[in-house]
Amino acid sequence: MTISVTCLQCGRTFHLAEEHAGKSAKCKACGNAVQIPVAQHAQSKPDNPGHGPRDSGSAAPPPPPFGQATPPHGPTYIDPNDYRVEGEQTALYAGIGIVAFILVFITAMSVGILTIAIVGLTAIMVWVLQGQLIGGCAKVSPKQFPNIFRLAEVAAERLCMRRPEIFIKYDPTINAAAIGFLGKKSVILNSATVEAMGDDELLHIIGHEFSHIKCGHTNLVVITNSTQGINVPIVSQILGGIFLVWSRKAEYTCDRGGLLVSRNPKTCISAMCKIAVGPTLFEELDIEDFLNQRTDLDQNDVSKLSEYVATHPYLVKRIHAIQAYFGSADYTRITGMADAVIRL
Repeated sequence: MTISVTCLQCGRTFHLAEEHAGKSAKCKACGNAVQIPVAQHAQSKPDNPGHGPRDSGSAAPPPPPFGQATPPHGPTYIDPNDYRVEGEQTALYAGIGIVAFILVFITAMSVGILTIAIVGLTAIMVWVLQGQLIGGCAKVSPKQFPNIFRLAEVAAERLCMRRPEIFIKYDPTINAAAIGFLGKKSVILNSATVEAMGDDELLHIIGHEFSHIKCGHTNLVVITNSTQGINVPIVSQILGGIFLVWSRKAEYTCDRGGLLVSRNPKTCISAMCKIAVGPTLFEELDIEDFLNQRTDLDQNDVSKLSEYVATHPYLVKRIHAIQAYFGSADYTRITGMADAVIRL
């Protein structure tokens, strides 16, 4: 039976006979004094004698002679976390978090600055367009287009607002627009619109555009509709897309304003239909049959989803909304009309 002894000075391991247990000896490699431990048996008796593995009968290999070193033995794998300094990983994650925050902050600042630039440039374009109206369009006045001027006075009075300037621009498209930002506001009527509409229909169109001004929509367009101003890829699309729901609701609001001015749902509906199909084909349009398309629309999921990416609600829904508002208590209260029955 041998005893393994390791020199603490040089790390060499030696094997000594059991008779040297408890004695001191000198390391043959470095001469350091080595305390020989008390002898221990290499194998202990089994807890269950008779049930352990049987001795194969082969003798154990002889120990190396005294003084012959054996390589030190140790674990085959050490996890870095076994000896990592406390707080090292926390400091790393904190650093990564700070870098991520800085990147997000810089990105947000860049997008914010770009958005402000787009809004500012769009506002400048609105002012430039208003300046061009005086030189390129005909301004409505008591002497120039007096009938339209009279209708504008009625619309402003019924909406309890100051009458904005109205300009007529040659354009074969039936349309109208309200523009203005933080100051003077203007309404543009395309020449085709004036030629296609009767007085009551024009009242609705003018009331609709005046409502955009009264409700402050023109001040917001520089933000909500920036894609019509300075078009910056992705940023402009995001700005326009964020406010699509608001844009459609704003159109419903201004349809109500047009009805409050014209006081006639039939002419409101005819004006909107002429914008959709033109004055000639309007003569062949059956409004009741057209309104029945609402049933088809409600059953078509693709059509309903497509409206979410549009700036204006579907015409058939706008007409139904006009009819519903005409019969509401709010309309009666505002206009003072007792009888709110739709007559088409």
